[in-house]
Amino acid sequence: MVRAMRMHARFMVVLAGVAMAASCGGGKAAGPRATPVVPAGPTPDVPTIPVTAPLVPPPSVNGRLPTDIVPQAYGLMLTVDPDKPRFSGTTYIDILATAPTRAIILHARKMNITSAVVGTPEGAIIPAKATLRMAAGGKEDPEELVLELASELRAGEARIAIDYDAPFDDQLRGLYRVKDGGRWYAFTQFEPTDARRAFPCFDEPGFKVPFTLQRRHPDGLLALANSEPVPAPVAAVTPGVATTEFATTPPLPTYLVAFAVGPFELLEGPADAKPRIRVATPIGKSKLGAAALESSAAFVKIMEDYFAQPYPFSKLDLLAVPEFAAGAMENPGLITFRDEALLLAPQASTNARRRVAGIIAHELAHQWFGNLVTMKWWNDLWLNEGFATWMADKVVDKWQPSFGARVESLSSKAWVMETDALASARAVRQPINSTSEALEAFDGITYVKGASILTMLESHVGEDAFRAGVRAYLAAHARGSATADDLFTELDRAAPDKPVSKLAATFLDRAGLPLVRSSAITCDGPAASVQLTQRRYVRAGAQAGAASPGTGAGAAVDASAPWSIPVCLMYSAAKGAPKTLCTMLDGPSATVVLPGAACKQGWVYPNASEAGYYRWVVPDAMFTQLAAAAGKGQLAVAQRLGLINDAWALVGSGDLGADVMLATLARFGGERERNVVDALDSALRTVRDTVVAPADEAAYAAWVVKLLGPMGKQLGWDAAKTDSEDRRLTRQTVLRLLGDLGNDKATLTEAARRLKLWLDKPEALDPDMAAMAVSLGARTGDRGTFDALLAIHKAAKLPEHRVLALTGLGNFSDPALLGEALALSLSADVRLQDMRYIVRPAVRHATRAITWAWLQKNWDAIKARVGGFGIDRFVGITGAFCDRAERDAAEAFFTPRIANLEGTARTLKESLEEADVCINLRARESARVGAFLKK
Repeated sequence: MVRAMRMHARFMVVLAGVAMAASCGGGKAAGPRATPVVPAGPTPDVPTIPVTAPLVPPPSVNGRLPTDIVPQAYGLMLTVDPDKPRFSGTTYIDILATAPTRAIILHARKMNITSAVVGTPEGAIIPAKATLRMAAGGKEDPEELVLELASELRAGEARIAIDYDAPFDDQLRGLYRVKDGGRWYAFTQFEPTDARRAFPCFDEPGFKVPFTLQRRHPDGLLALANSEPVPAPVAAVTPGVATTEFATTPPLPTYLVAFAVGPFELLEGPADAKPRIRVATPIGKSKLGAAALESSAAFVKIMEDYFAQPYPFSKLDLLAVPEFAAGAMENPGLITFRDEALLLAPQASTNARRRVAGIIAHELAHQWFGNLVTMKWWNDLWLNEGFATWMADKVVDKWQPSFGARVESLSSKAWVMETDALASARAVRQPINSTSEALEAFDGITYVKGASILTMLESHVGEDAFRAGVRAYLAAHARGSATADDLFTELDRAAPDKPVSKLAATFLDRAGLPLVRSSAITCDGPAASVQLTQRRYVRAGAQAGAASPGTGAGAAVDASAPWSIPVCLMYSAAKGAPKTLCTMLDGPSATVVLPGAACKQGWVYPNASEAGYYRWVVPDAMFTQLAAAAGKGQLAVAQRLGLINDAWALVGSGDLGADVMLATLARFGGERERNVVDALDSALRTVRDTVVAPADEAAYAAWVVKLLGPMGKQLGWDAAKTDSEDRRLTRQTVLRLLGDLGNDKATLTEAARRLKLWLDKPEALDPDMAAMAVSLGARTGDRGTFDALLAIHKAAKLPEHRVLALTGLGNFSDPALLGEALALSLSADVRLQDMRYIVRPAVRHATRAITWAWLQKNWDAIKARVGGFGIDRFVGITGAFCDRAERDAAEAFFTPRIANLEGTARTLKESLEEADVCINLRARESARVGAFLKK
């Protein structure tokens, strides 16, 4: 419920006059409809007391604003002309002062404040001196805006009015502009802390209030925002300038406010659909949004059913952004996407279609988890991102079961477990005390570990109880803010016999993950049983440290205490099919009775459905049994995939030799299931990059060809009409392995031939083979190949073709041509967001030294262009060094250069430890691998 603020008429007129006076000289918008409202209810009765604290409190060490001023509503009036380098605006903020004060602290960054006043309901207008200052833990720019008031503001309601102007950001943050097809467009990206670059605000997620937006922009351009435009447009006051006002939004945090201005095209969904769905694109691209319209409509219906809540906003616009730092952003009513993450040609590849579907599902899940109910602070970011990651897999599998999204996520879980096994790993719920730490929280721990914990909780309590708890949580906190503990309270109520609060805390509030060890099956007593033990899983070369301090109800979790682990065992039965038994492992060890287990040569698979977030180990003889069963396809897909992933993990911890690992992988030469082949791909690449000594690389390549050559020959290069999508994807994976790891001459020759076909006419080559042909074919490419790829990049009308051409440029083996491609990535000819498509393949094993030398030589240019957008990815190259001298050189290079860069410290720390682990692993295992390859 909201109501108009009861304020003295003189106060309303004078504050509106601030904007009017500014508009006479600077062209800012004004209008009474932009004035905000505040929630209904009585103003707290706070006594007026003398101000005894310092006039301006210092920045808080926890990164939070003072609690004496609480925003109630915003009115944002901006003049946005994408053709110009700066924008301007007036921000009205209705506030509640909980105590008398002479200073108001809020957020602003890189702004020129031209006027600031505070008005009261009694009609008093208090001038304010505006100053920007550094926040505690700040590294780059001042981001706190201090308003020093000329006189005391009494407790109660008031309104701030601020006039300002600012530059469009040049690193895809805040309010920024980009050119596409010769036309300028303006877009926003505010998460986590960049709303303060676009308008003065209380830029914290717990402040969730209504926004009323008004935009002045060149006539003929379309303005988009979170909500619908009001039916009656505001009358233009300047020739050639239009004004668009939008309906007041439901309560939102600042990071979810979004708007855009440009000559957009719209592709409309059905007019009677609820919600109304549209795809908005730059000129000439709207036809590529048809698939997104179809899938998003299906996803909304699936989610409405799951959550038992209708889509929570008045409209749903999907906006394709030509340059975008993130993959996508869940702004309510105006979800923004990189163009390649939204737009698809009818002939798009299978990978592209599945990737786009997954991204759309992720952002739509946020409309309930994150937007309808929002985290109170960034320490619970996992609740937004982990849930959206988890829900996207569930929704995609409901929509298209053949995609196998949940099984595919097991590979992501295996990847994040490697990071989680480092001493430098952080807890999921980690204290966040600065912008830099907030940026660092957008990582695999938040997204993938968070999602994996939710998978484990759902498996533990059951799908029905889990869904009931989620529905109750959303109903209880709709339009408000909450914490993960609020969710767990509802889950405990939904499944009282299986409470999750304690279980979840042991995984959320400490770093790391457990290793569950199972003994052999014993039949000494009246029934068969196994002994289970647990300890922290640690990769050799890393030192297990204390868990990072938690921030939830489980913050008191002892880092040395056992995890509460829901363990599900699958075991061989004396008669019939294998059986499954689930139990809770709460202590250091437990004896588990296995009814009907086979005693002789019996086996146990310690993570039956791979829903548990833990590594596992069994006796050597039992592991050999499991590997043999997996190689024959006798284990389920998730188990075969899990066995490969856990085998490598056990090499990392020292529980399994790398030679045994290779012998295990050799059993999968006949595997045809896509997700298992993908796990094989990951394992083979990791082995090559870590434990294969340079002198043994040729022998390893020959072994890969021997293992996969028959599969590659059987799959062939050309898909049959009857081929499933999974078979098409498996073909790509196997042929790429043969060319990349195996250096197979026949494969590379054929890839080069098909690359030429693609260069002549991209549409002529099967899109499912194009990615593999381009990346492998470029390895042996020459100047003519390079120029042809560059020409396709410049002329590409489809996002997928643009990305493929850039990826090809990053795959050249010729040092001069690769150097030219890397130089191109720093030029205006390549979009800032697209640099990764060149740099990422260039960091591969064979050309890493070339790329590292380029990075060191061009660091200043890289930093100047990239800034806060993805600079951590360049720092992350450190983790690929498996040589002590290279590792130490990287540490010496980066340490002084990133000291004042936000969001990079943790990346360097983890990457250095990754290098340490690799160095240790190679020293321990390379001789075993060499001996195995010589057999």
